[in-house]
Amino acid sequence: ENINVTGSNESNAWDYSGLGNSASVSGVSWTATGGHDGKGAYTFSQAPHVITATTIAVNASNNGLTMALWVRVDSLGGIPLTKIVLSKSSSYEFSMAGSGGDLSCKITNVSNSISTITATSAVKTGWNHLGCVVWSNGTVEIYRNGTLMTTGSFLGNHQLNSNNLKIGNEVNSNWVGDIDDVATFNRSLTST
Repeated sequence: ENINVTGSNESNAWDYSGLGNSASVSGVSWTATGGHDGKGAYTFSQAPHVITATTIAVNASNNGLTMALWVRVDSLGGIPLTKIVLSKSSSYEFSMAGSGGDLSCKITNVSNSISTITATSAVKTGWNHLGCVVWSNGTVEIYRNGTLMTTGSFLGNHQLNSNNLKIGNEVNSNWVGDIDDVATFNRSLTST
């Protein structure tokens, strides 16, 4: 496991995996009684608020990659543009776009070609547990609440870089809503 950020305050997001990948918090509000389980969550507003984790090495081509987190959406009608949930610039991205709640997982290969896998109408209002699983054979799966929503693939070898992992923001594509229990794994997890 690379990171499991569940939060604790408005300055730091703690890594409970034991690997020391804690993150810095900028402009994001912490609500101790919020979250899908009532144990706390971060609230992101329209401003470029972000949680940033230092370099985390993940190679989807060799080991696979899993991104998972809880998000709360109040309204789908107010999301006309792509909103980043989790990203590592020029490597991978997990985002929601459009008023229909489309969920996309993007993987960049070493030739800087981006493969985008999209599950249409995947996100609903309220709390959603979202997952993007990338297998070393290039298969990509998107899940909501443990249910497989779509499958796709990426070509080539996964692009590795030293960019930071960002939660809630990437180049003016700001998440609006709550995020809880973010986890990335340097392996592919099954739905069970």
